[in-house]
Amino acid sequence: MEKIKAFWQNRWGKNAVFLVILAVLFFTDAGQWVRVQMTGLTLRNPSNHVQENDKSKEVFSFPLQLMDESGNEVLLSELNDKPIFINFWASWCVPCLAEFGSLVELEQSVPEIRFLFVTSESQEDFYKYLERTEHELDFYKQMSRTPIQLEHGAIPASFLINTKGEILFQHFGAADWADEDVIAELKRLI
Repeated sequence: MEKIKAFWQNRWGKNAVFLVILAVLFFTDAGQWVRVQMTGLTLRNPSNHVQENDKSKEVFSFPLQLMDESGNEVLLSELNDKPIFINFWASWCVPCLAEFGSLVELEQSVPEIRFLFVTSESQEDFYKYLERTEHELDFYKQMSRTPIQLEHGAIPASFLINTKGEILFQHFGAADWADEDVIAELKRLI
């Protein structure tokens, strides 16, 4: 006990402990978990950024090619049997990971919408994330360019597309998707 007290009273001892804590927070999965949890506390309701004239932009005319977790390739237009909620994310993006919990709740609340979670990361990073993470979402790897209608300057970016390929809702940035008003708005739009 005396050695611990002496170590703690030494200025270098306190600095060493502080540096170890910083290293854990910035360079380990534990640090990422803390950052995701802290970011999750700041999520707000999403707002719809679709202008009336944007609704005429049909997305399915562009062959957006995706690969599912099993390695099967599919075109976005082949999944148009019901409205599609597409979320662009990355495994290194803390805000993306922070909103996944509320997106799971949204998906359970609106089963009449197909949910796709799309990343443009390398195939190696895509599978590495899937292997080390428990998930309930349908993750896809983007295999082709992004259609101009779905271009986004930052992630996360989310779009709701009807069965005709028209964008009904778009939001850029992380959000609390489990809010009752948000769920009601999405149900109203479809």
